[in-house]
Formats: sequence, C-alpha cells, structure tokens
Amino acid sequence: MNRRIAYFVVGALSMCGLWFMFIHAPMVNDQRQIQLQIAEAEAQLADFNHTMEQLPRFIEESNSLNTYRDKMNSSLYAKNDILELFRKITEDAVVQNLTVVEISPPVMEILALNRVTGLTSEPPFLNIKLNIEGGFTDFGKYLFHLESSPYFRSINFCSLQSDEDGTGQLNVTVSFRALLGSAGENEA
Repeated sequence: MNRRIAYFVVGALSMCGLWFMFIHAPMVNDQRQIQLQIAEAEAQLADFNHTMEQLPRFIEESNSLNTYRDKMNSSLYAKNDILELFRKITEDAVVQNLTVVEISPPVMEILALNRVTGLTSEPPFLNIKLNIEGGFTDFGKYLFHLESSPYFRSINFCSLQSDEDGTGQLNVTVSFRALLGSAGENEA
C-alpha cells in the first residue's frame, strides 16, 4: 500500500509539474507579454492624446504662417512683372519701327524694390533707361505712345544723337519712371 501511495503521490506531482510546465508557465508568460503590450499601447495613447491636445494650436500657427506668407508674397513684385513691362516696351517700339538697343533699370532699385514694397502701401515705381534707334518721326510717335501708356509716370531725361552718315537715323536715350504691375492693363 505504501507503494501505491507513493505512485499516486509521484503521479500527482508529475501531473502538477506537467500542468505547471505546459499550462501555467506559458499562461503567465502570455500575461506578461500582454501587460507589456498594454503598457506600450497606453504610452502610445498618451502620446497621441498629447499630440491631439497640441493639434489646434499647431493648426492655428500653420494658418497664421500661411497667411503671413501669402501677405508677403502678394506685396513682392516678381521678376515676371518687370519682364512683362520690358516686353511691352520692346513690343511698342517695334510697332513704331524702332530698334531697342538696351533696356536697363538700376540694379540697386531692383534689389531694393522687394524690401520697400512690403513696408509701404504706395505703388512700386521703377526708373528705366531705354536706348532705341530709329527715325525721328517714328521716335515722336513712340514717345507720344509711351506717354499715354498706363505704366508711364514721368520722363527723367532724354538724349538724341543723329547718325554721322546722314541717314536720318537717331540714337535716342530716354529715362522714365514706370509703375510696376500695370504693363498688362489696357492702354488709355
């Protein structure tokens, strides 16, 4: 009988050991992994909540910066405005049978143009020096046309030189003040 009891005790202990190794220990490990995953998910959730709390402020700052950028961009005159003005001046001269030799605005004015336009509500002006060649009557027509254009404001100086060969061709240098952004408007 003692052997029987010993077999039962050994069998019961074996069953307890097997239960512990194959059922209880893996369940405890799974619970630990689940607890770690829960802790990690809670940390991510806390970080997400913190981010969501900051989101309205971030959106407000982003909108504010976008508004500021749009305001600054609207006050800057791009090179396209200046190039459009040069194209219009050249096109008008060609229509009057004149040859444009050179169009030159002062470089310092162009560099300072964007700094000034953002600080003032006054329209931007640019002094332009134009060197053209052609006949005297064609120049008179062009000058009349130039003075009636929407971008023209005033003449700074004008210089006329005739060719030495007596063909009646003139080399004319005109410096005038132009309003930027109005070259594409309909002429008066």
